[in-house]
Amino acid sequence: MKIVVQEPVFLFNKYKEDFNGYKTIFLNKHVSGIYSECPKRMVKYIIAMLKNGINPFKFEYFHDSKKFNGYDVFLNLNGKPFLEFNKLPKIGSSILKAYHIMDYADKAILSNQALCSQSIDFLFGYARHDKYCDFFNKYYTDFYRRVISVPFGYSNKYNIFDDDSERYNKVLAIGAINNITEQDSEIIKVFPNEKYSHLLREFVRYHNSELSFFDSFLPSKNNEKTPNVDMRRLLKSYKYFLNDLSLFNFPPARTYEGIASGSILVGLEHDVYKELGFENNVNCILLNEISRVSFSNIESIIANSNKDDLVRNSMSLAREFSHDKIVSKMYNDIKNKTL
Repeated sequence: MKIVVQEPVFLFNKYKEDFNGYKTIFLNKHVSGIYSECPKRMVKYIIAMLKNGINPFKFEYFHDSKKFNGYDVFLNLNGKPFLEFNKLPKIGSSILKAYHIMDYADKAILSNQALCSQSIDFLFGYARHDKYCDFFNKYYTDFYRRVISVPFGYSNKYNIFDDDSERYNKVLAIGAINNITEQDSEIIKVFPNEKYSHLLREFVRYHNSELSFFDSFLPSKNNEKTPNVDMRRLLKSYKYFLNDLSLFNFPPARTYEGIASGSILVGLEHDVYKELGFENNVNCILLNEISRVSFSNIESIIANSNKDDLVRNSMSLAREFSHDKIVSKMYNDIKNKTL
C-alpha cells in the first residue's frame, strides 16, 4: 500500500514531545510520497525532516497530482479543511482520499462543505465522533459511519512506568474551560443551555472550596486557558487526575498522558471509555453523574478500591496508547479500507 501525504506541516513540531507526534512517526514509517503545491514549502519540509532525524531522500515529491500513478491513498492530517492551503488537488477515483478532521468544531459548516466537495472517502477523528458527538452528527451528516478513531496517545516524555515516587493522594484537576459565547453560534444550536465546554472541570471550579479531595489548577473565571504549569510534573505528582470528555465526548490528550504518567483516571461514565478499554474500578474511577453527592463520594470510593490493582491495570492499558501503537492501528485501519 502506497500513501502520499499532503502538506505535512506537523513536521515543524517537536514530534517526540508533541501529543500529535504520531503523525511524524506515521510519515516516517508508512508514507512513500509527499505532495505540496509550493516548491519552497517542500524545501522547508525536507529541512524539518533532517532536523527530526528522518531521511528525506526516501520519499517521492509531487507538485502535480496527475503523477500519483501506483499510489493507493491520499492523506491530509492537518485539520481545517476549509482553508485553501488544505484543499485537495484533483485526484482520480482510484485513489482513496482520507482526512484527519482534528478540531472539527471550528467552522463546522464550512468544513463539511469542503470535505464533501472534495469527495473525501473517510475521516480520522480523535474518537468515533459519528457515534458519540451530537455536534458532529448535526454538521457532518455525510460522514456517519465514515470516521476512524485515532486516539491522541502520548509521547515518550510521559512514559514513566517504572516510577515509584510519592504522590499526593488527591485528584488533580487541570485543563481549559472554554466559555460558550454568542460567537459560537454553531455550538449554541446544538447545546443551547450550556455556558461552558467542559462541565466536569467547571463543576470542580465552582465547588472547589467544598471538594477537599481535589487540587485545582483550573483557570479562573476570567481566563479559559490552562495555567502555565509543568503538566508532566503535575501528572506524575498525583495519584489521580480528573478527565473531561467535554461536550463533544472525545478523550483529550490528557487521557493518555495521565495514565502514561502513572496517574489514575477519574471521569464520567461514557461508552467512549469502554471502547478504549477503560473499566470502572478496574483501571479507572468513573462517576455516574455530575453532582455534589457524586463528587463528595470520590474519597470513600477510592478508599474502598484496590489501589495497587488500579495502578497496575491502568499502566497496562496505557501501553496500548504509545505513539508507536497508535501508528500501527492507523496504518491497519487505512489498509482495511483499501481492501
